[in-house]
Amino acid sequence: MRLRRMKVCLLGLAGIAVTGILGACQTPREKNSAFSPQSSFSSAVNAFETVWRSPDQWQPNDGIVESSDGSAVTFWDRKAGAPCVYVADLNNLDLSDVFSVTFEYKSERIVDINKRVALKVGLRDSNGTRVAFGPFWVSEHWRKAEFYTALPTWVSKPVDLTRIVAVDLVQNDVKGEPAWDFRISIRNWKMTSRGELSSKPSALWKASSMTSAGSVTVGGKPFFPVGLMTTLGADRHSAFLPLDKGKLPYSEQTLRTWLATIREAGFNSIMSYTMPYYYGGPQASHTEKMAGMSRFLDFAEKADLQVLATAYGYTAGKLPGESEERKKAVKARKLELRQFVETVKEHPAMLGYYVADEPIPGGVSKSDLAMFCSEVKSRDSVHPTIIIYCSDPALGVFGRVADVLSPDFYPVGGKSPYSTISRLTEKLELAHSFQSATARRPCLWATLQIHRADATRRFPSMDEMRAMSFLALTQDVKGLFFFAHAYPDGTRPYSESYPEHWANVSLAMNSLHTAIPAMVNGRTVHGIQVSDERVECIVKETTWKERKALYIIAVNPCRGKAQDEPLKVTFSGERIPRNATIEVLDENESGHVELGTSRHIPLTATKDARAFQDEFSLNAVHVYRIVSR
Repeated sequence: MRLRRMKVCLLGLAGIAVTGILGACQTPREKNSAFSPQSSFSSAVNAFETVWRSPDQWQPNDGIVESSDGSAVTFWDRKAGAPCVYVADLNNLDLSDVFSVTFEYKSERIVDINKRVALKVGLRDSNGTRVAFGPFWVSEHWRKAEFYTALPTWVSKPVDLTRIVAVDLVQNDVKGEPAWDFRISIRNWKMTSRGELSSKPSALWKASSMTSAGSVTVGGKPFFPVGLMTTLGADRHSAFLPLDKGKLPYSEQTLRTWLATIREAGFNSIMSYTMPYYYGGPQASHTEKMAGMSRFLDFAEKADLQVLATAYGYTAGKLPGESEERKKAVKARKLELRQFVETVKEHPAMLGYYVADEPIPGGVSKSDLAMFCSEVKSRDSVHPTIIIYCSDPALGVFGRVADVLSPDFYPVGGKSPYSTISRLTEKLELAHSFQSATARRPCLWATLQIHRADATRRFPSMDEMRAMSFLALTQDVKGLFFFAHAYPDGTRPYSESYPEHWANVSLAMNSLHTAIPAMVNGRTVHGIQVSDERVECIVKETTWKERKALYIIAVNPCRGKAQDEPLKVTFSGERIPRNATIEVLDENESGHVELGTSRHIPLTATKDARAFQDEFSLNAVHVYRIVSR
């Protein structure tokens, strides 16, 4: 896409002079000494107002035309037909106190009024990261624009708001081509600080917390959910599915202890089947249940856990078939859904909305689920909607309804030690086929097994849980959830009822966090050959201690049968540096899983190739970090 950039009067927000036009258009001029960086919000506002009202400060060749009363500034392309870049030098201005910016704009001249012209505002930090806000559609009449620096979610790497070096306007027509002849006027620029907000403006909820790479963001930073699907709640009614007839002792301290145990086990997110539906008992009003949901979010926040809010009781329940009854049911459910969204959307522990649980064979129709999801997004498009499905045909029906799809996969059931963990690759590859080729939407998570179906079945082993989890990572999923903490066994949390199994869960979950930074911050690269096709892998290029690093995540998943001997697997390719150091993370020198340790593998380097070899037992997982010495 070709874009046209114009020099911006937004310089006034910093109170800084323009350095001039970069490139062939004009040589930079010296900065006006009257303008200096302003770090505080109030100083920045005062400096901006000073510049705004002093048109004599601008040089004649700046490409800026003030209106006669100084209320608007106009930008235009002086050299029609030749792209030019106009950059403002803001000297690492600290805009971290700024929450939102509003201004009015219009076009003074549009040659072809039938071509839609778009305007974007960009911020760029000293690392070269740029985030664009908009587009704002341009017309011949004054229009209001508003953007929020609190959610720079367009990019995988957030902009550093404490070190802004440039603000620019990007303008193009609907085809992405430069609109060659134009004039854009700006007036009434206003900034709002975070401290001035009593509540978040409704327009904020027209943004998205998902990056262009498909990651969810929390606090403006990419976040990889490792979540536990539980039956915990915020009172004795919701602390458990009512299988125990109310015999489970409950206190707030008990819940705090359980949540802290979950966090220590390596989970950073939680979902509850019982909240808010069981809270307060069967006689509780919906308002009381919403108060309980707020309490649950508060508890989760104190435990440093994000909450996947269970909304499918409102969105995916079957509706009556008769028209009048259906109308009443839809109206009532929408009302409760709105109250639910308004309760949870501003809470800092909020992660997303769980809008459908296995819709096939659940019985909800595509049109009904889409209707309720639209109701959610109309009030909060910041947080994603998630569908968890068990049946592959659900992809064809519900594949475009939500922001995130997550197949559930529970391969460990009978007494056989050989489960078909390898089938997860097929399920995730099928889900990938339903994503759009460019935007990779809907995003893909996976819901995996740590439970046993009943007392006659077995729990998955630590090796099986690691194999499932890291196998999902090789398919580049953006989040993982694990079922279940208590349900369907009807037992207390595993940390109390099955401490040995919980220790295995904890080791498996905590080992994930060794690979997650590369999954979130790295880019997928190719060019590494693997000698055995039974080993699934993904290669991420990122940085480690300011050096370029390759992370290879490799898994040998069980295919439902025994493996007599370990696989001897060779990894080779030109991407491996000649002088590379190769570590296998979270493994001691004996090859056993041990968090925080590493074993080293020698590199074989020749003139034409670089390679290393390793062994893979059944369900083995190896995470390699390769850096130049």
